Amino acid sequence: QQSDSGQLQLSGVAEAGQER
Repeated sequence: QQSDSGQLQLSGVAEAGQER
């Protein structure tokens, strides 16, 4: 689960950038 957390965070940052 911790390993996935890292990927999820990266995905969130990319999505946040697109939304902005």
